[in-house]
Amino acid sequence: MLPHHAIFVRPGGNNSDDYYFKAFMVKVYAMGTYQITSSMYNSMDIYCCLYDGNFYPDSPTSNLLACDSYIMGGSQLLIEQILFAYSSHQYILVITTYYPFTVGSYAFKINGSYNFQISVFIPTTYYSTTTRSE
Repeated sequence: MLPHHAIFVRPGGNNSDDYYFKAFMVKVYAMGTYQITSSMYNSMDIYCCLYDGNFYPDSPTSNLLACDSYIMGGSQLLIEQILFAYSSHQYILVITTYYPFTVGSYAFKINGSYNFQISVFIPTTYYSTTTRSE
């Protein structure tokens, strides 16, 4: 995570804090069990959320399937989920930080029963606004 990444209020986080995030689109082509695991070499504690279909940063619980965290030195398995495919179904994997405004490097991998495709996802409904009081 870097300071220029997008921010949102993550599920399970403090509503007054912002968290950097990066989103990935995962397309699965067959129903099966897929595991998302974190590298034990991450430089920060991460939090992972899986969404069905789409991800809306301004509504972080919409379409939410599962969330889990990886605290350095703890268990590596973040999410194990049975994903259902309707021809080529889209899920959004959001990697964020466990603590607000944290930066650092991370790595994760996805193992699955069948083939899948992963790409960077940029939410199209995300608008960042700044309010100033005078």
